[in-house]
Amino acid sequence: MNDLTTTRELFAYTAWADASVWTAVFHEPAASADRRVRDYLFHIHTVQGLFLAVWRGAPLQAPPKEAPGLTFLLASARSTHAELASFLGGLDEASLSEGVRLPWAGRFTELTGKEPALITMGETLT
Repeated sequence: MNDLTTTRELFAYTAWADASVWTAVFHEPAASADRRVRDYLFHIHTVQGLFLAVWRGAPLQAPPKEAPGLTFLLASARSTHAELASFLGGLDEASLSEGVRLPWAGRFTELTGKEPALITMGETLT
């Protein structure tokens, strides 16, 4: 599926779903105090930010070793979703066919001795 309209709709749905999870976390004291919940949210939003950096061709920044507090993490997640929407708004259908090199794919080469196949922007978005 490399349809840009559908891709944008899926990312809008992801933003909505993430917001729903955040609402639930802040309304349930046990969830907002649960370190596993915080770590899970930290992982998800870190990965979203890393992929955004790859798509933009920006340098990757190592995330902190410990998940930040929920308030900071929520602000960061909101910012990432806004940046993703802006990024997707600037894409055209042709850009979905462009190759994307994932910086962490080198680990695949280390483990297998093979070079990973180049994947497209559209493939990494979906």
